[in-house]
Amino acid sequence: MSEKYIFIIWNSALFCKKRILNDLSNNFVIEKIIPIKWKKNNYENNLKALYGSKAPNLKDKADTLKRDVFYLVVINDENPNYEIRKTYNGEEAVNSNVYDKKQLYRRWTAGNFRVHCSQTQKETMHDLTVLFGPGFQEVINKQKQDDLFTQDTKGVIGFKNEDELKDTLLKFGDSFLFDIDEKLICICSNRIDVNCFLNVKNIYDNKNQIKIGSGYKWVYVFGEEDGDIPEGFIKKALYDRNLAIDFSKNVEEYVSFLKKEEDYDSRIKVFLNKNGFYEFPKKKNTYREEIKPSIADKLKNSFKYLIRKVLNKFN
Repeated sequence: MSEKYIFIIWNSALFCKKRILNDLSNNFVIEKIIPIKWKKNNYENNLKALYGSKAPNLKDKADTLKRDVFYLVVINDENPNYEIRKTYNGEEAVNSNVYDKKQLYRRWTAGNFRVHCSQTQKETMHDLTVLFGPGFQEVINKQKQDDLFTQDTKGVIGFKNEDELKDTLLKFGDSFLFDIDEKLICICSNRIDVNCFLNVKNIYDNKNQIKIGSGYKWVYVFGEEDGDIPEGFIKKALYDRNLAIDFSKNVEEYVSFLKKEEDYDSRIKVFLNKNGFYEFPKKKNTYREEIKPSIADKLKNSFKYLIRKVLNKFN
């Protein structure tokens, strides 16, 4: 069964674009090639939206990728093959066909993440939602081959209304927005990734300002991986409206509970217990710190990059 994936050839890898496209066309069905140009003053926020907690050193990353036109290649793999591979998140089951090609293209372009690709269907939906919004397939269909797309990521642009925000979070992945008692509450698998994508402002604990319409609205964001909510809470809240309503009524006190669990009273404990959650979440920081390369590493990578650029002229 055919599956959709994306490859991104960042600007600093364009010297190898023809070679990569030729190889992709020999191994997959290319659906669309879209050149994209973000506003330079929004470039780091756009990268943050795409990579989330995986890319804290945004300035270095933006400088490496050259802050200019890059190419999105949407492909279909007719024979996906899932195998365990070592990824940024540890060992995962990914489509080895695209994963192995990504590693190959990174060698061709001297590494430093100059080529990106989605490795699962979930990641494909995530990346396309970040780039184009919830109606990404319509955007892809309308976009003419090689016509420049100049729109920033959805979270940087902002959302027309709450319904668009809700639809976007659904496709973003394991993220759901509830509007209960005039409170906007988002429960998600990873709060940091959602906050990065939504380009939130003025974060106060789990309360954030998000651009909706002509202004900003407060939204409470709770992440399962971050230890804000118990494991399995998202799945249960989706099918139990009363749980979502009860949660919204306790939101402010729940934030206090997260901050000072050891001396808080039993109300939140009773709320969680009566809904089948007996192990309390423990706050974690999912914002992964990258190790900055040394000056020697930077010189080494620059030298490799120049050598690859020269060699590719003869391929």
